[in-house]
Amino acid sequence: EGRKEQTLLTDQDNAIIYTGARDQETETYFRHFSEKVVNDLNDIGFPLCKGNIMATNPTYFGCLDEWKERTEKWVKNSPVPEKDIMDIYVFLDFRAVSGDRCLETKLKSHIIELIKQSRVFTKSLSNAITSLAMPLGFFKNFIVKKDGKYKNTLDIKFSGLLPLTTCIKILAYHCGIFETNTLERIGLLKKKKTIDRDLAEFLEQSFETFLTLKIRNDINDKDRGRDFSNRIDPATLTTRQKQLLKEAFLAVSRLQQTTQHVINL
Repeated sequence: EGRKEQTLLTDQDNAIIYTGARDQETETYFRHFSEKVVNDLNDIGFPLCKGNIMATNPTYFGCLDEWKERTEKWVKNSPVPEKDIMDIYVFLDFRAVSGDRCLETKLKSHIIELIKQSRVFTKSLSNAITSLAMPLGFFKNFIVKKDGKYKNTLDIKFSGLLPLTTCIKILAYHCGIFETNTLERIGLLKKKKTIDRDLAEFLEQSFETFLTLKIRNDINDKDRGRDFSNRIDPATLTTRQKQLLKEAFLAVSRLQQTTQHVINL
């Protein structure tokens, strides 16, 4: 939801940032508030996050100064440990949905300044996502799982949407862009000439391709009573869909190269 790109219902990802002094009374108030919000969301159909990325987790709760200190620790502990990479990726898509939206601006400004000061931090975020190989062989044939439950399928989220949205996110923070939506980030990066016009257009089309196929797959999983798998069997696609999917993976590969180049300048 941080990127405003969620399609079907998913679990919670939330946090609380509040202003004021670090006193017990204020903290206790917001602790109770966090528990009420998270439980109420669960009651109306937004299940608890399996990864515990919720305001009831002390890691995702605190005053603005505490949040600044946490983000500073990320930088000081760079290169970022592999176990923390995904949590940071998720957090960097945060946006305010209620309350004082200036807190969002202040924290993002702080993070952008930290990124400017630490090439090691930015490179570790970049290297983790640009090292993901696209599921295409030498002759541009799809590389699928060879056995097991998901035989003959590929993961369209992990192999496509994740590297696309994450590379764009890293470039956006690197360029001081506050926007969270992927397509809007692409547009702003194009204006700043961080990515060229042709690549931007390819990425917009790729994003649409990945999302369309993912939604179709999610609906099929839901209709059959299965958990969302993000696994697609290329053999079930039309010739046109296969071509668009190959082009989408190639566009992401090009984006990975661009991201490495920009971050390593």
